Amino acid sequence: MIVDVAAATALAPGEAPATPARSTRIAGYVVTVLAVLAGFRLAWVSDDALITLRTALNAAHGWGWGFNATEAVQGYTHPLWFLIWLGLGSLFGNWLLVIMVVGLTCTGIAVGLVFRRGTSGPRIVLVGGLLLLSTAFVEYATSGLENPLGYLLFALILTLLWRQDDRVGTNPPDTVGALGPIALGLLAAAAFLTRMDYSLLLAPMALLWAWQHRSRPRDLTMAAVAAMVPVAAWFAWAYATYGYVLPATYEAKTNIVGTPAEHVAAGLTYLKVSLTTDPATALLLAVGVVVAIGWGTALLRAVMLGILAYLAYVVWIGGDFMVGRFLAVPVFLTSAMLVNVPVSFARLARLPHLPAAPRWAGAVGGVVAVAATGYFLGQPSSTLAAPVEPRWSHREVSVTDERALWGGQVRGNLTRYLQDRSTGGVPAVPEFTGLSFQTVVMSLAQIERTASDWPDAPATPELPTDVTAGCGGLGVVALASGPTHHWIDQCALVDRFLATQPGRKVPIVGQAGHYVREVPPGYPQALLTGDPQQVKDPELAAQLTGIWERIRSQTAVSRAD
Repeated sequence: MIVDVAAATALAPGEAPATPARSTRIAGYVVTVLAVLAGFRLAWVSDDALITLRTALNAAHGWGWGFNATEAVQGYTHPLWFLIWLGLGSLFGNWLLVIMVVGLTCTGIAVGLVFRRGTSGPRIVLVGGLLLLSTAFVEYATSGLENPLGYLLFALILTLLWRQDDRVGTNPPDTVGALGPIALGLLAAAAFLTRMDYSLLLAPMALLWAWQHRSRPRDLTMAAVAAMVPVAAWFAWAYATYGYVLPATYEAKTNIVGTPAEHVAAGLTYLKVSLTTDPATALLLAVGVVVAIGWGTALLRAVMLGILAYLAYVVWIGGDFMVGRFLAVPVFLTSAMLVNVPVSFARLARLPHLPAAPRWAGAVGGVVAVAATGYFLGQPSSTLAAPVEPRWSHREVSVTDERALWGGQVRGNLTRYLQDRSTGGVPAVPEFTGLSFQTVVMSLAQIERTASDWPDAPATPELPTDVTAGCGGLGVVALASGPTHHWIDQCALVDRFLATQPGRKVPIVGQAGHYVREVPPGYPQALLTGDPQQVKDPELAAQLTGIWERIRSQTAVSRAD
């Protein structure tokens, strides 16, 4: 039931794009406001985000740049997002509200940038409505993870590229202003440092832009330098601080037991679960591919090629355990291109040009039909249903319903957080008494209180007072236990030593990306004493010694002495 939602527009050389009608501008504003409201209603913080939070708290309070005090280990995969969280949390003294507000702000600006350009109100309603029904998009408008920053950066990149295309009449088209190449390079670097695998989304767009500007070496040079300098600076700092260029998660997820076929099968399962539980996302991605192949501009085809390469990469690495997380930015990019691609949907459907009223009605009807389909299939959009309990068990599939798990009745959403703060009804944070993984339950307000009360490090670095090992559910328990409790992450995502040991998937965990390592005998004692020779295996003890020389504070006092 595709209907005409935009007339094809053709600009003469040097002609400015037509000013959208008032109804079209209003449609863009409405979609933007609804996107922020949907994100606000579902706002949450995932357990994985709390791993980044503990690292930021340790850095802000002098415990070092790692998840565990005395060990500088990069356990986060979003450097720029981590630095933003660290900076704003330190500045305002608030660690959860500030990051949820940043997520909603980034989402709102991103949606506003791409939908305000639309020249057809019905198309804005149709594509915008489907985006609002995308569970992946709205759930990760917050979550404490980097997705909303990805929305914003790619919206800015597309905005610059679209403006370049508007400045027709030159060959190649002028980049907007003399600083255009520099701005594009800096934005590409920022996207790469938000998530390094975003490079797959960036590469086709960058190659297209470079080809269009092949006769302008000055533009190419400025863009390349602007992109490389921040990335090189980060890598240099990471190596100086962490002793490694890439995060521990890279080694932990590549040093695993299993065949490529097994990883691909897991990755396909991730895509299957993420798409079958999210009909709007599946539809938008499918339409984006079809339109790009049949009628797409060079930019649309470059964007969709990047998305396909990104999804192929997700499959190759075995997927993830957070349903929809790796589809959030691709579905936003797809909707951004569909709402702006200069081709009439009526032409695609071989329909005659329709008057305005039927086009508006058809757009609304299309959104309603997709929403109803989700309910009929038993997979309603989170925008409409706001699930508070997991819709399936991760023991059935290796993909978890993270928003319902962590943002439901146990931890609560942003509304409950604000209510707790306004009424002063924040329960006391339970004293940590050596509870095991996944047994600590705290609301967002209690987590905020824990973060606000994070102690400053002593002048002389201390060795941990307690050590606990486990895999999964690491975020909240590590916050509850405080900075002097060392957590051995058997998934090795924040443990450099265990990341060097091959991991294997085990049924007790059953989550993609979580590959368990056995804790070598003597390793907990080594952590408590600061003596790597406590590890029973001589080869592993020597390996631990070498790793500690790179990641541990050299001023830490060894209790073995």
